Amino acid sequence: MTFNYDKLRERVREKCVSEALFAKRLNISLHKLAQKLDNRLQFTHNEISKAVHVLEISGDELYKYFFAEKFRDTELIKESVCS
Repeated sequence: MTFNYDKLRERVREKCVSEALFAKRLNISLHKLAQKLDNRLQFTHNEISKAVHVLEISGDELYKYFFAEKFRDTELIKESVCS
């Protein structure tokens, strides 16, 4: 499963200014953060918990930042046609 981290990236810029500072606050390297945001590695529960605190994300908002699925355009088209 591939996740869409666009909203997370926006929140990082809003609250931390840079991905480098966000990575530092999560206690991971910028390289590891980039891999996670590119769906090559998964965020751990501990990293998500830290991110929620650092980025001031409420429990109700957690899904849209960490668990929104990424769809290809064709999948979105199929979904809207079938609805």
